[in-house]
Amino acid sequence: MLRIAYCEDEPAQAQQVKSFWKEWSKAREINCQVEIFQNAESFLFAQEPLRRLPYDMLLLDIRMKEMDGFELAKNIRTFDSELKIVFLTSDPGYVFEGYEVAAWRYLLKPVTKQKLFELGDALAAEQGRRKPSVLLEQSGEQVRVDLDEVLSVEVCGHYTTICLTDGEKLEIKQSFAAVLGRLNEAAGAGQMGRIGSGREATQIEHIDSSVNAALEPLPTASAPRFIRCHRSAAVNLEKIVRIGKQSCQLEGKVELPVSRGMYRELNQAFIRENLRHE
Repeated sequence: MLRIAYCEDEPAQAQQVKSFWKEWSKAREINCQVEIFQNAESFLFAQEPLRRLPYDMLLLDIRMKEMDGFELAKNIRTFDSELKIVFLTSDPGYVFEGYEVAAWRYLLKPVTKQKLFELGDALAAEQGRRKPSVLLEQSGEQVRVDLDEVLSVEVCGHYTTICLTDGEKLEIKQSFAAVLGRLNEAAGAGQMGRIGSGREATQIEHIDSSVNAALEPLPTASAPRFIRCHRSAAVNLEKIVRIGKQSCQLEGKVELPVSRGMYRELNQAFIRENLRHE
């Protein structure tokens, strides 16, 4: 699903653009959610607690009352450098000012259906190249979590803690199983076999016999990317450095215990993950 925020103080213009998005969504068969904000202040108020905004793109009218589009964009860039910002303007002269806030696109007013369809197609193409992420709720707000930034998932009281590579910890008020399921769903685990044919199958046949003996026949579905290392913790397979029978070391010298009953499955998944990248 694409999530788009639209900041526009002219209600008629806002509703027309929103209707264009609805048509684009139906024509392209891509789920698209558009949230309209009447001014920059209301947008900032809604996002205030967040570190990263939960949108794929922000459509932003340059000329608005009180805080204008450029001021809002500068504010956003102090805490989110990744959000795609598209300025709507009737004056092409503003284009050069957008370099300061890394504007992704400009649309000249009036916005036509053709222009918006082209913008939607460009956004969808970008999304296809973007690394997988998931939206999770933290303190009543939606936070986008990039899967490549996740080291581990751990139970912490009534919360589930997601530990990131930069040392930050996100407390999610959902069950451990639910968060783990969301992460693996976003990673696409089980949709495509990772090993078992072609070059990777050949690699398994020729690896050292001691490793080969440890590998059981592959199931039809791939192992999940986030896998339990003990009852109350799971690790990102792509962040594991080494595995022992009692502990595993992750990137950044983070170490987590490994339970006896989960060692075999974790070790096999780790071997296959590394063969996949050779």
